[in-house]
Amino acid sequence: MSSSQPSLFPISKNKIPLAETLRPLKKDELIGNTDIVQSNILLSLNISFIFWGPSGTGKTSLARIIGQSKDFHFINFSAVSQGISDLKKIINTYSDSDKKILLFIDEIHRFNKSQQDFLLPNIEDGTIKLIGATTENPSFSINHALLSRIHVFQFKKITKSQLNKILENALFKLGLNQEISSEQKGYLIDSCNGDARSLINNLEISLNNNKLDDKILKKLQKKFSGFSRNGDDRYHFISALHKSIRASDCDAALIYLSKMIQQGEDPIYIIRRLIRVSVEDIGIANPNLINLAISTLNSYQQIGSPEGDLLIANLVINLSLSYKSNSVYLAWNKVNQFNKNNDFDIPISLLNADTKLQKEMGYSKDYKYDHNYLNNFSGQNCMPSGISEKFYIPQNNPIEKEIEKKMNEWEKIRNR
Repeated sequence: MSSSQPSLFPISKNKIPLAETLRPLKKDELIGNTDIVQSNILLSLNISFIFWGPSGTGKTSLARIIGQSKDFHFINFSAVSQGISDLKKIINTYSDSDKKILLFIDEIHRFNKSQQDFLLPNIEDGTIKLIGATTENPSFSINHALLSRIHVFQFKKITKSQLNKILENALFKLGLNQEISSEQKGYLIDSCNGDARSLINNLEISLNNNKLDDKILKKLQKKFSGFSRNGDDRYHFISALHKSIRASDCDAALIYLSKMIQQGEDPIYIIRRLIRVSVEDIGIANPNLINLAISTLNSYQQIGSPEGDLLIANLVINLSLSYKSNSVYLAWNKVNQFNKNNDFDIPISLLNADTKLQKEMGYSKDYKYDHNYLNNFSGQNCMPSGISEKFYIPQNNPIEKEIEKKMNEWEKIRNR
């Protein structure tokens, strides 16, 4: 430890984690998510909030700082270990107080629907002001009735420059600012993936006699990544993969695919999305890729990873570099929308005449068996009467250009 700077928080065998010891106690000590921290509505008596974002971004610290206001009874509540009975006790305890209950529920996404519903009347009648913290998307984890009554703040990961400032502050308080190299600071910052709590935790476990252990630091760097199968990450990555293929950006598609597989995403989940891509974004422009996608699924199920990973990469490259067409996707959406708003009768010529009565009623009359005509095309119109809507429109790729020529020829024969 530097003799010029005594530690404000001596490192000892204290049971309290260093991240808790160094937790910000004032707004001006919070680093990151400045737009939220400086928001004027945070201290409003009647507005409840959800703080949504990754771990270690200041959600709990900000809630506790708001709770220091003289207007509130701050109650720290855990959705993991407490339930409705505990909430009732809290409300009864402070029911006669002039101060409002500020209820901070950590991991509020763990509350089930009935537990969340219990909060509704207490928020509406002003009994409590709620601040819920969650790493899960509130659109999926919080019921709509509760979500409509609260304001959602989305916290972002702490940037590297902000993490550096947090680390500098921590080292200063510990009296270690002159004992750690720039390279060691870089290891710590790279290890935590925008999580300030992890940054301080990693600092604590890496210290050995007030010096950082380089062996531990290098292991920490491999521990964290930018992907999680839980929460929004898997949906963000699969969306990025899909859209990169659609944009014919092969390298971008590969980097998202690789990250997903490396971090344990189910390859079958990925391949199923790629089958959808082969139809939605390529379709008739290269119909063989639908077969390749289904073959990839079957082959992967036979051999698994890591050998089967190459099959998925092969499919992604082929999909990315293929001609694109969403004509099937557009046609299917258009015809579904049309049928929601329209009814029709099938032309009587297309109805099977299986009985004498049906024949007498004209079923199958004037039906033309196309294989009896030149080029297997009779020119009969099978559309219901009065409908001239076009659903499938060929697009500008080699296969559909040929299809369009053929369709135009057929249309001329139909109109004779």
